[in-house]
Amino acid sequence: MRTPVSQAIGVADMTQPPSRNELKAQAKRLRINLAARGTQMIQASGLETVAHQWGVRG
Repeated sequence: MRTPVSQAIGVADMTQPPSRNELKAQAKRLRINLAARGTQMIQASGLETVAHQWGVRG
């Protein structure tokens, strides 16, 4: 059985962007996962990528 995306990323309501702390945690996980695959990403790029995915930035 597959885990719903909302549970996997730690967000209860997929219609509202997560808290600032959760966005930061998602960005950190993104950077860690990319680094494990050999791709480096600076902190600012990770934050901007996650924020953009949630529509927080235009």
